[in-house]
Amino acid sequence: YFMGKEPFRDVYIHATVLTEDGRRMSKSLGTGVDPMGVIERVGADALRYTLLSQTGSNQEIRYSERRNDDSRNFCSKIWNATRFVLMNCEGPVDRPERLELVDRWILSRLARTEAEVKTAYQGFDLQRGCQALYRFFWSDFADWYIEVSKARLATQQGDVARWVLLTVLDAFLKMLHPIMPHLTEELYSHLPLRNKAPFLMASRWPEPDPAWLDPAVEQEVERWFEVTRAARALRAELDLAPLRTIPELYVDGDLGDGEAVLRSQAWIDTLRRGAPDAGIRCIAATVAGVDIHLPIEGLVDEQKERERLAKEEEKLLADLARCEARLGNPQFVERAKPEVVEKERRAKQELEANLEKVRRRRALFG
Repeated sequence: YFMGKEPFRDVYIHATVLTEDGRRMSKSLGTGVDPMGVIERVGADALRYTLLSQTGSNQEIRYSERRNDDSRNFCSKIWNATRFVLMNCEGPVDRPERLELVDRWILSRLARTEAEVKTAYQGFDLQRGCQALYRFFWSDFADWYIEVSKARLATQQGDVARWVLLTVLDAFLKMLHPIMPHLTEELYSHLPLRNKAPFLMASRWPEPDPAWLDPAVEQEVERWFEVTRAARALRAELDLAPLRTIPELYVDGDLGDGEAVLRSQAWIDTLRRGAPDAGIRCIAATVAGVDIHLPIEGLVDEQKERERLAKEEEKLLADLARCEARLGNPQFVERAKPEVVEKERRAKQELEANLEKVRRRRALFG
């Protein structure tokens, strides 16, 4: 300033770091935390993510070991997903001429995420940037695209999936680098990319092709995922373990090109088009304009299932009676805190929904 030059243009003051229960961190209060001990336990990048993922327009940050554990789990997810990609990509892969819809979906999600993260960083809203990166990597990339790509890697579509995996991972590591510099630098050093920068910190910010952004493709593929989640929910109703392949599922409605995704991600051997015959006992769901029917014959021990459901109904009725008794007590409703009464009402609604579900299943098994 005294030199007649503008010393800086932006001043960023981060929020006050408090304990999980909202107390000020202080040596005299015994609420301080030695960061070196935290770094030794979960790593520097996990600690950075814990703090930066709460650094937005808020005035305080709640620090907790639970958040550190969640951040460490995110680091582990990134490490393991990258390890999977590297195990299946021995060298650089040329850009394919044709992409499948699921490839175009993840690239569209990448383009959307890049725009959101760039805007967040430019506005010093690190919290928003961290949340966007977390959602994209965990939900879109790891939970869906990587899982769908596994079956393709051993086919003629293998190189297409490899190129997309590397392209997405390269861009993601660059976007995450300001938050987790150590982990991303290490993983980037192993990526088999052409014209790769010597260090991640010296590389350019990713620039997704504008043509990748395709809301229509996102909507269509996410409709497949919605149907797949519904099929998984039907499996869960019968307590069928994930990854256990079941013989068949009836699909009545237009699923487009999503049949392979549904079959592989809901662990189904055969998809049959149309509704099942009237004599076939099924549990069913309707989602995204598609009816799905899961035949139950031979999937469970029906006698044991009837006994289990009877016990579950008995327990739910007892819990519901206690809940109704509390809500029917004027002293409880008048004297308890409003949030406690509201919590009890929500619990009653949940018990009633679960009871209705159990009764439907009991009727199904006779």
